[in-house]
Amino acid sequence: MKIQSKGNKGISPRMARGFSLFEMVIVMGIIGLILGGAIYSMGRIKDSAAVSTARQDMTTFSSGLEQYKNIGGKYPSTS
Repeated sequence: MKIQSKGNKGISPRMARGFSLFEMVIVMGIIGLILGGAIYSMGRIKDSAAVSTARQDMTTFSSGLEQYKNIGGKYPSTS
């Protein structure tokens, strides 16, 4: 006595095997595009963070120079 699955009823044997090579290539291409976009976005976020850090460093440096001038009456010499 054979027991048949009701899940594959009406599906040809070829379609019941799985994915074709073409379908796998298409899926891999889509995954590649998504990953490429994510990597590109992460690079932009990293660059933005570097600019923000540099801006904060310059603000801190400027503030220190102003404090030096307020205490000593002049900016430090360059030599």
